[in-house]
Amino acid sequence: MDFAELLQRAGTDPARTKLLRHDHRGRAAWQMGRDRFGSFLSVQDRAHSPYRTDPAFAAHFVPGPTLPTGAASAIFVGLTRLLDRFPWSEDRLPRLWLPGDHDNGGAMPGGSEAIEGSDHEWLEALADHSGRLLIDWGFAPRSWHQWAAERTKPILGDLPGAGQAGSPLLLDAAQRQAATITLENDEIARALAGNPEAVTRAFALRRIEARPAQTSFRAGLIARYGAACAITGPCPAEVLEAAHIVPYAEGHAWRDRAANGLLLRRDIHRLFDLLRLAVDPADFTVWLAPDLRAPAGLQAPPYGGLHGQPIETLASPAALGTHFRRARHLAGAAG
Repeated sequence: MDFAELLQRAGTDPARTKLLRHDHRGRAAWQMGRDRFGSFLSVQDRAHSPYRTDPAFAAHFVPGPTLPTGAASAIFVGLTRLLDRFPWSEDRLPRLWLPGDHDNGGAMPGGSEAIEGSDHEWLEALADHSGRLLIDWGFAPRSWHQWAAERTKPILGDLPGAGQAGSPLLLDAAQRQAATITLENDEIARALAGNPEAVTRAFALRRIEARPAQTSFRAGLIARYGAACAITGPCPAEVLEAAHIVPYAEGHAWRDRAANGLLLRRDIHRLFDLLRLAVDPADFTVWLAPDLRAPAGLQAPPYGGLHGQPIETLASPAALGTHFRRARHLAGAAG
């Protein structure tokens, strides 16, 4: 059976349906879940957008294995109805999410002038085939969007192992979290490595700024770590706050990524923001400003016992390193 015939049987007009074979970034986004993939497919380069010809529907595919004939294959992952197109802005949903390859919050090369956003509605038609159905895409994999009625796409059957443990297209909750952490850490590390002098203003001014998105940022950290201060351990959720490692005031697109956050008790958060407490990314131990530590042979002051204590965190080592170096610099030679 041809995929166009399957669309007809599902009540979808192939003449008004674009077939979209997304690249490796789309596959990574789909592995992270339909919400992430939906954000990916909703932002396109305006010059090459498959939506500029105003299809009514889009059938989405991710790359499959190369076929014995040498042709490319594609795995069907869902059908959407196109509702609206608009010049993309990160101020409105859907917000762009692209795994890897891109800095600046995932923005495509050329910035917002070169891309457009679109609103889609996921359809239940063919939902049973999502992540399973393998088709022969042909010998031109770079032709990534085509009208369904104009290209023959033979259906090869179900992808071997689809829907089973170990399927390359399925990630369990732990794998999704690990992949998210890796993507966030890589994004922050690339941004800081590419411009090491960019993070200066808020640190230099020891600036603490109101955070409008603090509620969702905090909720994401609690979901990741539970009700526990990264430095002192479990405590009531009511006293926990979400600390930005590289300050919110710096304005980076990735500032609200969970990898740029630590869940801290209120007093610890204050010390952290003022660069009086940090985490050494070399061994993930707590660093305290020298005057807060316990002098040799004397009883430790209220926070002195924390110095040198190991912690467990999934935060970005690059972000922690930037904060740690600033704290050491502020402390001077004694630090």
